[in-house]
Amino acid sequence: MPPIDLSPTRETIASWISRRAAHFWVDAATFCVDKGTSFTAILQNSNEALSALEELGEPVPEEVRQWSPQQIGSGTRSFCGHTFPTKSLQTPVMRGCAHCLREDFETTGAMKMRGHWLVPHVSVCVVHETALVPLWREASPLKRFDSAPRLTDLAPDILAGHLDGAPRKLLPVDRWLEARLALTEFPKTWLDDLPLHAACNFCHLLGSARLRLEDIPQSRMTPEDRPILYEMGFQVARHGKDEILATFDALQRKPGVPHDGPKAIFPKLY
Repeated sequence: MPPIDLSPTRETIASWISRRAAHFWVDAATFCVDKGTSFTAILQNSNEALSALEELGEPVPEEVRQWSPQQIGSGTRSFCGHTFPTKSLQTPVMRGCAHCLREDFETTGAMKMRGHWLVPHVSVCVVHETALVPLWREASPLKRFDSAPRLTDLAPDILAGHLDGAPRKLLPVDRWLEARLALTEFPKTWLDDLPLHAACNFCHLLGSARLRLEDIPQSRMTPEDRPILYEMGFQVARHGKDEILATFDALQRKPGVPHDGPKAIFPKLY
């Protein structure tokens, strides 16, 4: 596989605004109000909010908009041409790669949050091949996405390597997901024409169901094992319906107890 190019940096509009606000020693919400809009509207990546910023001398780079979710309906966001439930991109925990943040600081003096880190199915930095790590937790979106103050507080630990994720080799499912987000080449799969969020969820659930074929109880799985479950499902689903149906058949034929129903046969997939 060719090396993965992460240029541009994929900074989100929330991160960009937060850095601009910090430059003027105010929080992101105050900065946006001063510019005739609101941080809530900025998080929605609305055209009206961006126009207000541009009129007051704060044009947002197009590449920043491209790597930021945009509200397209009630509870729905568009990101990199894919549709996601808003809640899936706005969980209380902000994740990232300390290696990327450290390189930001070393090259520009400012750390930047990336758009693809928001996608729940992304669990690894495809450049540094390390697991993404939780950076902070905050229930309020306005405080959560005002990242510059948070990163300033975390800078000593980030620069010292205390927040580095565990090394992890890229799995084929990681490369496939990266290719779909970045619109780059990857060998054709049956999943390519399906909605990305649904396809990823199906891979994870199918992988969970396949544990039964390996006699591995669900209770043994930890959050760190999630990438393996995605990969187990992806290796079947990428080949299409026949392989998927064959897996269903194998699950049904797996010996169990007489009163096993579909929930026992297919676990989470059911």
